[in-house]
Amino acid sequence: MNRITYILIIAFALCSHLTSIASVKSQPVSWNDFSKQLRFGNSGTVSSDMEIKYATVKPIFYVETDDKWFAKKEFEYLHLLEEGKAVNPPSGIRSSVPLGGIGAGTVELRADGRLRDWNIFNNMPFNAGKKKKGKDKLDSFEGLEEVFTPGKKTHVDDAFMGLRVKGAAGSPVAVALRTAPLKDQLPSVQRINYSGAYPVSRLAFSDDCLSLEATLYAYSEFRIRDAARSATPCVLFSLELRNPTREPMDASFLFNMPNSIGGTYSAGEGLTLTRSKPGLTHGSMTFAATGADKVTYGTGGSVSDVWADFEEDGQFTSVVSKANYGVISASARIEPGQTRVITIAMAWYFPDRLSSRENFPIKGNYYSNLFESSSDVAKTVLGRLPETWSDLLEWQRACFDNSLPKWFQDALVNGASNIAKIGLWGKDGKYYQWESFSCPNIEPIHVTLARALPFMFFFPELEKQIIRDFGPIQQEDGYVTEKIWSRMTGRSRILGDCSPVFIFAVQMIYQWTGDEVFFNEMWPHVKRAVEWQIERSQQFGLPNHMKCTYDLSGFDKYSVLGYNGVMHIAGLKSAISMGTMKGDHAFVDQCEENLRLARKTLSEKLWNGSFYPCYWDEKKGRSDMIHTDVLYGQLWAYILGLGEVVPADTLKSHLAMEEEYANTPYGLRMLVDTQNGADPNGRTKDDTIWQIANVTWSGLNFFLGNEDMKHSLSQTENMVKNWSRNWNDQWNYTGMYTAWDGGPYCNSHYDRHLMFWSFPLAMTGQNYSAVDKRLSFDPKQLAPYRLPFYTPTANGVLETMADGSMQLQLFSGELNLTELVIGEKTVGRDLSLKAGDKVQVNR
Repeated sequence: MNRITYILIIAFALCSHLTSIASVKSQPVSWNDFSKQLRFGNSGTVSSDMEIKYATVKPIFYVETDDKWFAKKEFEYLHLLEEGKAVNPPSGIRSSVPLGGIGAGTVELRADGRLRDWNIFNNMPFNAGKKKKGKDKLDSFEGLEEVFTPGKKTHVDDAFMGLRVKGAAGSPVAVALRTAPLKDQLPSVQRINYSGAYPVSRLAFSDDCLSLEATLYAYSEFRIRDAARSATPCVLFSLELRNPTREPMDASFLFNMPNSIGGTYSAGEGLTLTRSKPGLTHGSMTFAATGADKVTYGTGGSVSDVWADFEEDGQFTSVVSKANYGVISASARIEPGQTRVITIAMAWYFPDRLSSRENFPIKGNYYSNLFESSSDVAKTVLGRLPETWSDLLEWQRACFDNSLPKWFQDALVNGASNIAKIGLWGKDGKYYQWESFSCPNIEPIHVTLARALPFMFFFPELEKQIIRDFGPIQQEDGYVTEKIWSRMTGRSRILGDCSPVFIFAVQMIYQWTGDEVFFNEMWPHVKRAVEWQIERSQQFGLPNHMKCTYDLSGFDKYSVLGYNGVMHIAGLKSAISMGTMKGDHAFVDQCEENLRLARKTLSEKLWNGSFYPCYWDEKKGRSDMIHTDVLYGQLWAYILGLGEVVPADTLKSHLAMEEEYANTPYGLRMLVDTQNGADPNGRTKDDTIWQIANVTWSGLNFFLGNEDMKHSLSQTENMVKNWSRNWNDQWNYTGMYTAWDGGPYCNSHYDRHLMFWSFPLAMTGQNYSAVDKRLSFDPKQLAPYRLPFYTPTANGVLETMADGSMQLQLFSGELNLTELVIGEKTVGRDLSLKAGDKVQVNR
């Protein structure tokens, strides 16, 4: 950087120590401000005359489908039929934003208005539809036989919304707010334009028969750095109605819900469906509304009965306890030129998450600590809407208010959706994520760390708890057990990356939170994990004969795997860093001695002058294969400020070779033979793309100082756009996808790609230590830019101004620092920064 004169243009309050940052109550905003400021980076338009059907896709290994938790070899995938040809449907049809709280269950409102993927009833990816011998109840815990078989998902197909509009003259018009037909053949709206930005879905309706402009916003509570506030079991449906005509219009907004839990209905401050019998669906659902002139409730024996009453006058008069359907209708008069918003809350409360599987770690639901019933949920949520709108805008600002490409902003905001989608949060406070619904293990640590960064930036306590729980289950020999819980019984698999990623995670959490209690508790586990790694490296200097997260290619048959070797070296560097902080000199000396041996082995056996090959074997020698994620450990070393695992010149050469040999239109092929190339007719598990390899390639390019943002992002862009613009399935990344057409191949709702949250750290050259209370930046991009930064206590932007100066601005949270450094200069000491504060640095 050029010589700079640094001038602080705001006054800072002095602080002597760093305190924990409590959640700050949001400043309420109006609906108008909320709806106008919302940003979306995708859209898909569906019309009622489209023919959307299932078509078979093969070959696959296994995936989750729209109807099943698990399918092998082939699966049914939604397509749009155009002139008899199956093509990819509009965005929002195959998947959409999951709506619901963190660990509270979710449902998706698709682009055609269907409500799909109902996971609010404590239903999990095991088949709960089998009867035990002598049992006849499928909805009580005693009647469940939960086994990992290709079971079907829970569907509530007759749940839908409707709109009725009537002017002073003329007949009323009533339509179901979906283009997908209902079995009762109700009139459907003609067109829907869908956009999604987690946790908000927007559906803009258009119909030649409707005299009102109608846009539906479906969303959930989500407050960064407040996981409990983000765990609400509720979806809000806000229908914005604008009257462009010269006469008043009477409108009624309907939500119809089948009696899916076999309960009884009652009306009070909302319509509540209650099941008192013990079991998974013991509890209730409540539908309540605000923003209307009048709210009525009803029940019916069929959809046709409900619709006939609604079509007549938009209102209902009676509720009977035992019925097939319950309905809420919220009515309002909209004057000419006026806009009104009616909000219906769908709240649920099913506290008894149960499983017959041995040692299943989640029991109950965390939200039962926050609320007493579904009616309590609905009342609470509808009473704090302006705060919720403010919270969502704050989250959007963290993702969108920067100069990053629009496709990447869209990937950031929607990538975080898996925090709710595949999350489980027990009554005792334990939060975990499934590996995926189609591979239902809980927290395999080699996947856990890949998706850790958004947790660390926005919900660090959840990540800390997950990693802490690996300590007590560490094996006696020091190996870090692969998973918190496995669907399979028996001894944990031995993988070469489990212990290193545990080491990285402990350093990350301590370095970014300063939690001494956590560090002291985890340190003995870190030492044992390192000693296990060293013992496993005695024969060759690097860990020998082990699988890794890339577990389908038989890598353990080779003596030394390049991926495991780089992870091992990075793990040793991390251990040395933490050992130095601990003052454990004997342990540091042991690590440094093994580090020298490991680097020697890597250089001699796993560097061929151009790239680091997949493996070296004492019988076969050095491989000619490129494994495109071999340098993943180097990415974590950079993130943690540990410097180079391999020399920068060899790193650059290797990345260039990956781009030359493994490139496809959809991202980097996982494994490629540099001598013979890929088999164009192979279509095997090795001819696939794994999400994280693309992100590792991009992240390393940024950390190396590549100022060409477009080039550095190119492989990640190929991956993201494959899902968001090619297959239009961006809320359901598979863990592996095909190199021949970019299609799904293995797993579902997988989130290794969330490692792309490391890019802002790399672009800004950010290094943060809560231990030292020090934050530094060394920007690596060409001006002008407006780049985001994130820490567990605050987020904002670092930008260049029109006059050439630089500015650091906090959007939310707090930073208490003993030193702030930009470039090579200290720009402030003993600083206390809060949301809205700015530091301008003049050239």
